[in-house]
Amino acid sequence: MKNLITAIIMLLLSATMINAQNCKCNPHGFNPFQYTYNGETQTVRSMHQFDVKCNTPILLNGGYKCSYKTVCDVKLKATIKKNDASGSIIKSYDDFTFPWKYEFENAGSYVLEITPWCGGKVCAAAKFYFTVKCDKPTVCKCRGKDGWNKFTAYIDGAAKPTNCGESFQIGLKQQFGLEGGYKCEGNCNVALKGQIVNTTTGESQSFPNVNLSGIINFPSAGDYKLILTPTCAKEECDVCIFYVTVKK
Repeated sequence: MKNLITAIIMLLLSATMINAQNCKCNPHGFNPFQYTYNGETQTVRSMHQFDVKCNTPILLNGGYKCSYKTVCDVKLKATIKKNDASGSIIKSYDDFTFPWKYEFENAGSYVLEITPWCGGKVCAAAKFYFTVKCDKPTVCKCRGKDGWNKFTAYIDGAAKPTNCGESFQIGLKQQFGLEGGYKCEGNCNVALKGQIVNTTTGESQSFPNVNLSGIINFPSAGDYKLILTPTCAKEECDVCIFYVTVKK
């Protein structure tokens, strides 16, 4: 009985060795690759060059079959390297599987190398190259005096084109308004503060949020400065000042 068990074990070991010997690299072992990016899918081959953006998902699907007379399994390993003189590895896969999903976080040039193993033998790898670009964040900042839009002044509804630094004379009961604004550099909103200063007494009124599309009320007769201060990302920009004399 003992001899029979030994014979069976030897037979199994022999079969395993034969399978390993028959399991060889296949020069055409890789299946057609399917690459999906931004909702579009295309068939690609090894050595393909891709242009992608940072933090945008990519998907690569495929497979590999060893050359064999009997069934044998393939093992895949992979690395993502910088495609430069350093060739430094940024990620490795000891047990690589399809589909491969990934997002590059940093700009640069990279290569994905997928290496099949058949019966313990290293086979020819498939390589894919990626040029990764990252959109520069938009900086919100002041545009200097050029940030001010053209102004229109309204006195009792009558419109008059005007610019920063202009002077006006109005009656206490007349309605005075300004239409205009400031545009920051970059895709960001401006915060507009206002201040009315009596140039004789020094008294002032401050307004944390100014909407330049309505009536501006002055408290009494006198000489005033209307100071408009735009803020872009907490940075105060060039002020715009109008001089208004209010008569009784």
